[in-house]
Amino acid sequence: MKLTSSRYLLLATERMVQVYSIETSLLVRTFTVSRFERITTYALSHINSDHVYVATSDKRIILVDWTTGNEIAKYKTELRVLKMQVANTENSDHDTEYCVVV
Repeated sequence: MKLTSSRYLLLATERMVQVYSIETSLLVRTFTVSRFERITTYALSHINSDHVYVATSDKRIILVDWTTGNEIAKYKTELRVLKMQVANTENSDHDTEYCVVV
């Protein structure tokens, strides 16, 4: 079920992104990474506000539709991402991720 008609707060723990309803303060959705990895950072998409990029300790960036909990894409990186900022350049139809890595 896709979440609509309300405002939400996204919070990350070590292994999951949690979506809370601001109206009810209830947890309405989670996205969990594998038990072998940890979330290092996350950032909302500028192109599609339903999407969130989740970076993990396993050197992956996962694109998730937080309104459905569905994984959209996975990207393997060479280094571990510690911080991430997503931007959109003018006249572009895709996000650009800027990352701090180790």
